[in-house]
Amino acid sequence: MTQRVLYVVTCGGRPAGDLPGFLVEAREQGWDTCVIATPSALKFMDLGKTAEAAGRPVRYDYKQPDEPDEDVPSPVELG
Repeated sequence: MTQRVLYVVTCGGRPAGDLPGFLVEAREQGWDTCVIATPSALKFMDLGKTAEAAGRPVRYDYKQPDEPDEDVPSPVELG
């Protein structure tokens, strides 16, 4: 079975603080979760709790092309 991936994109607003509970529930239902947050969203969320609930780091800033990707699943895998 293919792993289902849920990308959650959050911006600056109160609901960003409620993500850990949502992410735990999604993972219990078999989803692999990734969170992408705007810099403004960080004001409303506990980054550590959200990353723990997602099972991977939260992305919230750009990276340079030569920097390695975090462990984020690709929508397509070639093999």
